Amino acid sequence: MQLRFPFLVALMGLAPQASAADAAKPTVVHLEGLVVMTPSPTQPPPPGLRLRTMVRPADRLWIGVDVPKHVPLEIGDLSLELLDPKPGGGWVATYRERFEPCYARGASANCKALVKLFDANKQEVASTSLNEFLSRASHLEVQDVRYVEEGGAGTLYFNEACQSYSRGAGGKCSSLVALDPVAKKVLWRTEPLASNNAFLVVGKYIVSAYGFTGEAASIRVVRRRDGKVMERRPLASTNYEMVADGDALSVEMYQRVGRANFRMLGFDGDAPRLVALPTTPPDPNEKPKPYDPPLQTKGARSLSRGIF
Repeated sequence: MQLRFPFLVALMGLAPQASAADAAKPTVVHLEGLVVMTPSPTQPPPPGLRLRTMVRPADRLWIGVDVPKHVPLEIGDLSLELLDPKPGGGWVATYRERFEPCYARGASANCKALVKLFDANKQEVASTSLNEFLSRASHLEVQDVRYVEEGGAGTLYFNEACQSYSRGAGGKCSSLVALDPVAKKVLWRTEPLASNNAFLVVGKYIVSAYGFTGEAASIRVVRRRDGKVMERRPLASTNYEMVADGDALSVEMYQRVGRANFRMLGFDGDAPRLVALPTTPPDPNEKPKPYDPPLQTKGARSLSRGIF
């Protein structure tokens, strides 16, 4: 076959061709308060945070699972911070207000928090502003959210944690709250100073802890049905990461105290107990891990308003 337009062939040969390496590179989208990489570099958050999040604090990079297209990344001044699987299919999306607009309302203003539920058919079935159910207008922040569904009815559990020292709120902060997200009704609220940072749902119970610099730290078992505290144990220092593996529970503690360990007994019955085990000392040779992937922005802002 004779080529009638050889100059076009030459131009095509000069056109840049996408390499396999380029095709494998993730796409990066910079939003107002979030950096989203596709595919997502899914990984645990760095240690030592004061709240549960799926956003890397240093550069606001999303490190949770790939976000489905029907789940918004941002809603007004709020950015996606948590995306948990919903029982029966779907997603539980938690949004937190960005620092700047929140701080503009006052140094102790409660930052907005919103939870949206999506079913397996990608339909939004509930949207709940948690601020409407906080016990006071200042000195609180939502540090963790969990959703449980049983018999077709769902319950949101969240902590209205102290932003900093509890004395700033007169000691009236860090309660654990149970909420019906459809009826928009608070089912129960524990006593103050019951929960900050992350907590865990373990069967019929919730394991939560509270601590802060210069304040007594403790861990407790809360009955999900009515918010009754079933068990309470002291901690040597402020609680950070909390991990359950079978009936084993470990809590990382602040100031390099080490890791508190417990055995969870009776959680399948009416008398749950936390049996203290020897504390795991900190590793003196542990070093910070390098950022992988590298930082996506030059600036960084801490998730914490106060200090531990």
